Amino acid sequence: MNAKMKTAIWMVLSFSTFETIAQTTDWKLEDGKALAETRVVIKQSQDEIYKSINRWLISYFHNPEEHLKAKVHGEYLRGVAHVSEFFTSGRYNSADLQYTFIFEIKNDAVLFQITDALIIYGGSQDADVDQGAVHKAEEFFIRVESAKKKKSNSDSESVITALNNFSTSIFQSFENSILAKK
Repeated sequence: MNAKMKTAIWMVLSFSTFETIAQTTDWKLEDGKALAETRVVIKQSQDEIYKSINRWLISYFHNPEEHLKAKVHGEYLRGVAHVSEFFTSGRYNSADLQYTFIFEIKNDAVLFQITDALIIYGGSQDADVDQGAVHKAEEFFIRVESAKKKKSNSDSESVITALNNFSTSIFQSFENSILAKK
């Protein structure tokens, strides 16, 4: 058996318990609320999936109990996390991100959502932006739509890009962790 065939067989066996549903992980407005989500199908019991999620939480947050706010064993986890210096630009010295993460386990799938995102400004060079100002992510989507109508560019597009990069990164970390266990 040649190396290419061995690799192909290994890939088929490796991916037999893991599947990501093709979708975008970019942020979107759904019913007026900004969120990003990914759905991962894992052919394991709900209890095993729940354990895998907890393993990832430990590796990602190191002390996930500080972040977890609600859990139902084998079905649901919700927490709140904070990212320092999430975004910087010429207009803003720095902005942090606070967000809610949710895992819902149903049958052999995990729905991983990031929502309730708040952009928290630490300081600004702009007199119109208060230090310590807090803005919901939804506000940036509204600003981008407004800027498109005026054909102007705004920092809001950069914030949305940063949100998209963040969600892609965290979802990839989760999927890589789940895949590594197989």
